[in-house]
Amino acid sequence: MALFHAINRMAGDHWLLDWVARAFVGDYFVPVVLSLSLLALWFAAKTAYRRERQQRAVIAGAIAVAIANMAVVILNGTEWALRPRPFDIDPHAARSAVALFYAPPDPSFPSNSMAVGFALAVSIVRVNRPFGIAMGLIATLMGVSRVYAGVHFPVDIVAGAAIGSLASLLAITLLRFMEPVTAGILRLAQRLYIA
Repeated sequence: MALFHAINRMAGDHWLLDWVARAFVGDYFVPVVLSLSLLALWFAAKTAYRRERQQRAVIAGAIAVAIANMAVVILNGTEWALRPRPFDIDPHAARSAVALFYAPPDPSFPSNSMAVGFALAVSIVRVNRPFGIAMGLIATLMGVSRVYAGVHFPVDIVAGAAIGSLASLLAITLLRFMEPVTAGILRLAQRLYIA
């Protein structure tokens, strides 16, 4: 709780931090940046071998997002998720949430946005380290911004990142067992000139 207060108490006092938080806390900027990153990875590579590896990572990322979302939905139905969001129990967090973001109606634990961000970043980092690290940093900034805005507690962010990372590892393992399916998807995409 002390870490939450240390981060959230700054909201509203620093115009530059508020401006950055507004960009990263929302439902549009980070998801669009991560989606465009996947699109760039799908098409951009110096060699056919590298492009295929990146395309496989993008497929793994999509599967990881589905797994992470399922895990979050399941956890949202548990007793842990019944804890109120910071803006429901802290007057300062309520003011910063209203000023910087809307009040989400779903449970705070775990952070779905962090689960999605890390599912994508971990899937990509093994084939394109700089790109994957950049995606992870963007997702982390989104998580810190959500604590800053009073939408999540730090443990929600850490749990979401862990779920996304585990979902990515599971997706990568599943794709190894489903190699003929993955190869078929890539062959079809090549025939349709989208790979």
